[in-house]
Amino acid sequence: TNVAIKANKNYVTYAGDTLVAKAFTFTLTPFDSDAGTWSTEPSKKITSFNGAITGSEADEIFFNLPTFTEKSVGKSYYYLMEEVAGSDTLITYDEKKYVIKVDVADNGNGSLKATVTYAEYEEGNTDFTGYTFEEYTTTEGGAATDKIPTFTNTKTAEGDTDIDFSKSLEYGDADNSYGNKD
Repeated sequence: TNVAIKANKNYVTYAGDTLVAKAFTFTLTPFDSDAGTWSTEPSKKITSFNGAITGSEADEIFFNLPTFTEKSVGKSYYYLMEEVAGSDTLITYDEKKYVIKVDVADNGNGSLKATVTYAEYEEGNTDFTGYTFEEYTTTEGGAATDKIPTFTNTKTAEGDTDIDFSKSLEYGDADNSYGNKD
């Protein structure tokens, strides 16, 4: 059976900014159960990109997983979903990571069913205990009630700078006495 994984990409920016397609990169790294860690083989990572975005908008990210076969029945597969930080210094990149879990079952009618759940990744937790996995819920065209991993980036306009300063004003006369003078 074929499985496509979806995530949301929120982009918050200043008016008039346009984001070109493929400006953000996302990876889905499979868990290597034999090694007990996330796969380090680049060929096993699944990469996806954003579409073109104008202004502050949302976009959908899709990953197509390898095909699951009868050998997959009764097994759980784990993937680490994350955004690869870019080099644009005006963008704050989202550092959230998600664990995607795919459970494969036999439907009993000659077809397979894949149930996809997700949880926020807990650094170092690769035995997957303690996670509260939520089932993906998506609607055609997306809805506010959809439950899927979401990444948010913020871009500031070039030259926008926050400056913290304070000013104190004191008053007095030449001999540094303050207040009313008789």
